[in-house]
Amino acid sequence: MRGRHRARPGSCLLRAGRASAATLLRITPEAREPYEEEGLVAEGQLCLSGGTLEIFLEAVLPPVLVRVHGDGPIARAFAAVGRALGYDVESGPGPIAPGTSAVLVASHGVGEEPVLRDALAAEVPYVGLIASRRRGAAVLARVEAGERVHVPAGLDIGARTPGEVAVSVYAEIIRLR
Repeated sequence: MRGRHRARPGSCLLRAGRASAATLLRITPEAREPYEEEGLVAEGQLCLSGGTLEIFLEAVLPPVLVRVHGDGPIARAFAAVGRALGYDVESGPGPIAPGTSAVLVASHGVGEEPVLRDALAAEVPYVGLIASRRRGAAVLARVEAGERVHVPAGLDIGARTPGEVAVSVYAEIIRLR
């Protein structure tokens, strides 16, 4: 059988649950040996009724959670682009929620340090600061573990507009994930 291979008994169930693509899990007495092929995981069963059970499994991951600090054009563009990507974007003051994947500080010098400290303490995977290298270095000199902050945030793609800056930051976040 082309494209089909044997698997260790019981391991099919675990792999089906971890699959990133949709998978059909078939539990059937017809599967003498567990096997897998693209989109299908089959496992034998010992039920004397002889029935077959098929379960369609599709991973539904929670949206990426992003926190934006600031209310300027770049902060607003970052929130809009994040929502367009299907991310859950939180703006404004407040604690950093558990499971936050990224924090972007784009507040033009207003309240940056406490937010950066909170994000670093919460071990947020991506912490970015919208600032020049010079101003960013001055801010990070006052923040412990500031070397984890991406400044200037985003990939260097020659971004000029707030929307382009937002795209460059999301590109960096995606690359690092």
